[in-house]
Amino acid sequence: MEKKQQPNLIAEITQKEDWTVWRIRVYDKRFRTKEGIGIGSTFDELKSFYREKYEFGWSSHNEGMICVRVREMKLHFELDSRFSNKRRDSIPDSTKFISVVVR
Repeated sequence: MEKKQQPNLIAEITQKEDWTVWRIRVYDKRFRTKEGIGIGSTFDELKSFYREKYEFGWSSHNEGMICVRVREMKLHFELDSRFSNKRRDSIPDSTKFISVVVR
């Protein structure tokens, strides 16, 4: 059986006022912040650049998955699913990001 290939980007559309892009989900490692943070980057790498500017949240796309938000950039970095539903303070610094959501 062939493995289903994941798209590089998914644009999520809303119809609130007129059909507009609500958010973009990024799965491609080529897309990075100016500091080089993106898919495959670690939690430790994000912390070193954004220090106290990040916060934890829950992914609305992948139920129960922890994400790290950098509000000033309107980015949500979703953590590797092996760490979903774990205590936030027990997440290893080496945990990698598997997707980025741009709002």
